[in-house]
Amino acid sequence: MSGRHSIRNEGARVAPPVPDSTAGVALAVPNRERMAYLTHLAGRLPAGLSASYSYRGHEIVMHVVAVAAVGNRTNALPVAAVTVGCRYARGAWWFVGGDDRAPFAAANNLREAATVIVRELNDQIRQREAVR
Repeated sequence: MSGRHSIRNEGARVAPPVPDSTAGVALAVPNRERMAYLTHLAGRLPAGLSASYSYRGHEIVMHVVAVAAVGNRTNALPVAAVTVGCRYARGAWWFVGGDDRAPFAAANNLREAATVIVRELNDQIRQREAVR
């Protein structure tokens, strides 16, 4: 191990992205760290939210969907959704909004990130109910 995660005089350091490689060809955008942070974030989301993953611009993103049961639990309709990305900027990993790419929480602060996502979903639901 290279020891790049070790603690030095200036404190703990976040590892920079490690290039991914497929069949000896390096990918332009590393996705290993993104997937790790996004799956850990999905594990911190409350029940009733569904997370799925896809690629947007060669980067893995996570789609978080709030569903409401209709009739029975096997029939669920989406009522609100957000897309979350993960970017390496200014020497750290950040969760970013899917549309505007604005950072909203440090990737190692899962509690704050989950709170922001739940707040955004609740805002969407309230806006939807106000239109009805």
